[in-house]
Amino acid sequence: MIRLTPSQITVDAAAAEGLPSRSISGVAVTYDETATVNDGTKVRFLQGSLPVTGRDPKLFMQHDSNQIVGKVVERVDTPQGMMFTGKVGAPPLGYEARSRASDSVRGAVSVGVPAP
Repeated sequence: MIRLTPSQITVDAAAAEGLPSRSISGVAVTYDETATVNDGTKVRFLQGSLPVTGRDPKLFMQHDSNQIVGKVVERVDTPQGMMFTGKVGAPPLGYEARSRASDSVRGAVSVGVPAP
């Protein structure tokens, strides 16, 4: 499994007025930029290299499969990168994920893909 943490990512959390947000959206990965994986490996994603259909990927806190916070419900492939919207679950982890995103404490996402 390749765990990539791109250096320039934005995450936006938004809510209907008076209601807590149930989604997180932003850039999952930027295309044509070299990024460094946790083990030092250099990787680059090209447009079309990630699927936009198929089973919805799960959202994990810190790549920990025991900390599922939701799932990706929309993926949009753009020339700049893969955009995503994730539906975030109930407290406590869902609340924490939404709170960190809206407070910009967690200002990035990291994709996990199988190693070639």
